[in-house]
Amino acid sequence: MAEWSDQAVDTIEKVVVGIREKAVLPIERASRMIVFGVFVGILAICAFTLLLVALLRILSIPLPVWAAWMIEGVAISLLGYFVWRQRSRFAQGNSSD
Repeated sequence: MAEWSDQAVDTIEKVVVGIREKAVLPIERASRMIVFGVFVGILAICAFTLLLVALLRILSIPLPVWAAWMIEGVAISLLGYFVWRQRSRFAQGNSSD
């Protein structure tokens, strides 16, 4: 009788472990990737903002303040233009038409 119960417990354990490996672990990995991705994105935004502030401070030492603002504004505008062009290419490449 004890052998029968051991087999039942082993079978149930194998089924539960199999379900966990096929369903729970991939979802857990995906959720970790999402959380860490958002965290890294927030850190990147903070670092970029601090970099812009530092660049403005450094440029305003040898140059007039208006020139430092203009240089930074042109750089940000060029970056925005480049990103906008990449968006257009990406949208054209993934169209379902």
